[in-house]
Amino acid sequence: MKPITHEFSTPASARAAYDAVATSAGIKGWWATVGTVAETVGGATELRFDKGGRIAVMNFRVDTLDPNRMVQWICTDNANPVWKGSTLTWTIEDAGDRRVVRFVHDGLTGGGPPYDMTVDGWKVFNASLESWLAGRGGTPSP
Repeated sequence: MKPITHEFSTPASARAAYDAVATSAGIKGWWATVGTVAETVGGATELRFDKGGRIAVMNFRVDTLDPNRMVQWICTDNANPVWKGSTLTWTIEDAGDRRVVRFVHDGLTGGGPPYDMTVDGWKVFNASLESWLAGRGGTPSP
């Protein structure tokens, strides 16, 4: 399937952008309020989402932590069948007095409603990340 991508410019520092995608406090500020986020390479991350009383669990392994530049996770398990084995990559680049944050979710297998649900979900959560970094607060899933 086609990778899901999102890119935006932010006045946040490279450190703030990195912390937003590499730390527990960051992830809980814009993506998922419940879970355990590993902050070391090889560590296991588990995020839990309340989908109207049904709990959806996502599991990841932290593959890359390049401070202020890149974070990559590998999905090790997910109820959504298109996610398993896929990679989530956030890169941060300086662009003058701003930072460009690029997100790519690659390696999704299969299409149809599970893929479409993933595309729609990332629209919401990437907007939440952008808002979080702009200082307006995020809208993480409870």
